[in-house]
Amino acid sequence: MTESIMPQKLQGIYAISDESLTPYAILPKCVESALKAGVRIFQLRDKSHSDAWLYPIAKELLGLCERYGALFVLNDRLELALRLNAPALHIGRDDGEFARVREQFGGILGASSYGDLHRAKILESLGADYVAFGAFFPSATKPNATPAPLEILPQAKQELRIPICAIGGISTHNIHLLKNADMHAVISSLWSYSPQDSSLLESTFDTSQKMDCHATATQCLAMTEKNAPSENAVSLENAASLEKVDSREKVDSRDNAKNVKNSAQEILELESTLQDRLDTIAHNAKALHNALHKC
Repeated sequence: MTESIMPQKLQGIYAISDESLTPYAILPKCVESALKAGVRIFQLRDKSHSDAWLYPIAKELLGLCERYGALFVLNDRLELALRLNAPALHIGRDDGEFARVREQFGGILGASSYGDLHRAKILESLGADYVAFGAFFPSATKPNATPAPLEILPQAKQELRIPICAIGGISTHNIHLLKNADMHAVISSLWSYSPQDSSLLESTFDTSQKMDCHATATQCLAMTEKNAPSENAVSLENAASLEKVDSREKVDSRDNAKNVKNSAQEILELESTLQDRLDTIAHNAKALHNALHKC
């Protein structure tokens, strides 16, 4: 990467996905909400699925980032990054030999340096485009992460020529303590929401439906209200063809219509919950931006 491109891309809020806070059924919507609010770096981090499984969602998220002029970063997964022609890749201590990855990957390549400035210098000499230090604060997503001292950031700023990313428990309350970093990676402070709501949304919305359930739900409500027989209509029908119609079938038909209506109402309620979630993400992103700009 050239230095002229680097400063434009590697600065600001750096959003990282989390499989529990951003389940895949709603992840594209969550990411888009953050991008609309000004986030310009997004990392897809997945430690559970195969490359083949992850490819379609990664491709969709890459396209989403391109649409908003944001940098898409893939965590680990060199082969998938090459297949996607991803613009950026981030690797950790256990994600393969850095020099080998650098030889094969020509995009922006970042690496974790934890609390080790010496490691960061080695990574820079091997061609790292940025290094990440942390965790600086207790992290809900990585509770066992080794703490990094705040003092390492001004030291790194003096001794390194590449951008620096800070990570670990960053929020609007402490981001001002990390003003020497170029990027500030956030997870919980951006995506945080009720785990129950996340699970409920994930189990209800299927990725293949792309969340386009509003029209379907409203149509279901309209159809059930239109087609539900009135008591008078049922009485007339019984009088006209009492011997041909089984009353049990009529009860079942009414019950089915009622179930469809209830299901449609539940979908609309869940859609409202999803919108609240997206609004919260946008609010969090803007709050983080504002706190960062005050540093």
